[in-house]
Amino acid sequence: MKMKNSVCPELINIGNTNINYGLYEGKRLCHTGKITTKSKNLGKFFKQKSKSCVIISSVVPKATKTIKKIF
Repeated sequence: MKMKNSVCPELINIGNTNINYGLYEGKRLCHTGKITTKSKNLGKFFKQKSKSCVIISSVVPKATKTIKKIF
């Protein structure tokens, strides 16, 4: 995948226990973290990190719907 320097995608992996995420600046992974999947603050947490390019991987349909509504 070729990325331009202006692109800053957010990668989100939604698992049964945790949601892991990473932020890229150009080709460099600049930040990673995790939050529990059952957190009641998913919407608030990801609104603060909103990006124009988001890639989601998920095995939890309910959490996926919540995240997709944000982006």
